Amino acid sequence: MTGAAADLVFPLPAGAALPAGPATDALAADSTDTPTSGSTTTPGTQPDDPDRAEGFVYRTDLPSPAAPSELHPAAEHPAVERKAAGTAATGPMIEALILTSAQANRNGRQVFGADQAEKAIELPGATADQQARARQLLAGHALRMGEFEASVRHGLLALEHFTATGDRLAESNVHCTLALAFHETALEEPALSHVERSEPLCAVMLDMDHFKEVNDQHGHAAGDLALASMAGILATVTRSTDLAVRVGGEEFLLVLGNTDPAQAVQICERLLDEVRDHPWNTLGEGLSCTASVGVALLAVGESVSRWLGRADAALYEAKAAGRNRVQLAVARTTAGH
Repeated sequence: MTGAAADLVFPLPAGAALPAGPATDALAADSTDTPTSGSTTTPGTQPDDPDRAEGFVYRTDLPSPAAPSELHPAAEHPAVERKAAGTAATGPMIEALILTSAQANRNGRQVFGADQAEKAIELPGATADQQARARQLLAGHALRMGEFEASVRHGLLALEHFTATGDRLAESNVHCTLALAFHETALEEPALSHVERSEPLCAVMLDMDHFKEVNDQHGHAAGDLALASMAGILATVTRSTDLAVRVGGEEFLLVLGNTDPAQAVQICERLLDEVRDHPWNTLGEGLSCTASVGVALLAVGESVSRWLGRADAALYEAKAAGRNRVQLAVARTTAGH
């Protein structure tokens, strides 16, 4: 079929519908063509074109098909809209709780910080990343409070998310917390055996000062190198019989065997001198680092968690006093007093 006859649409019986298929699709596609300018043809009338046969309907005479939005208008779902609005509203609130929990960790307010992290996890609308960051903080708070099972539980949940998303820095931080929590019971026996043999044992908690500014001003790559440099400095001032571990973020734990408090303070002063004199600017222009230190002597009958807690408290006293210094914890002669 050629010419005008190819554009014919043969009449159908009354009430009949066009069959679905490629032909129908082609008809719908062609129906968007607009008539040639000047054409005055209307359905059922004699066409101006002499080649058009009388009594037939042409494709150009057909109306354009309705748009999908006209056939199926989008249904309104107020409940869904309210839920989305509620989620958006709680987002900043969750971030504020996480920030407050992190600040509480830096200030030694573990109970308050853990409460803020738990609220962030429980709020509806918390993303998987927000929940993981809150659990990471909660694992650290629980560790410092001696709640090791809770620390491991929240740490593992956070680690699962960070591993899946490829957040290597957060993954490393959680690994450090988990390592200390896992080995807490194992640390108990060696610590007590040192005391029984009358060998003084001191815990040293060290935190790099204003480390967030290092990451913010010089980048996380420079921050990672700074942490590695700090680990190297610690290796130079500790002995093979000492314990040195990173316990999260920019914080390190040293356990000095056969060392009394006066000797531990001397070691830490030498350590801080090494930190001050280190060529940090090789990692970033204008970069410099200092550290704050808390020292505690393990008392007879004292639990490891309480002992580390006193060293941690001394660290925060050093920070409150101006940072870049060593603070010795108040001595404890008996457990619980």
